[in-house]
Amino acid sequence: MTSVHALTAVCPPHPPPGFEVKRTTKIQKNSKAYADKKNIDVSTLRFNIDWELVVFEQTAGELDLDSDVVNVEMKQVGGQTL
Repeated sequence: MTSVHALTAVCPPHPPPGFEVKRTTKIQKNSKAYADKKNIDVSTLRFNIDWELVVFEQTAGELDLDSDVVNVEMKQVGGQTL
């Protein structure tokens, strides 16, 4: 049986949406769902857990996520937001 965990994506100043995540689901799918919900291109965002960058090919199980908070930031190049 695949367990489901709750994740919260935090991107100030927006209220955080919550997601239920299967441990076998790739983070890429959840990141895209977040971006779609916010009407933002996923390629302009960075996702990190405990301030470590998330690799989209990893799964929630590989990252050992259990009701964790995923921080979302806008990517920046040279101090300017993309």
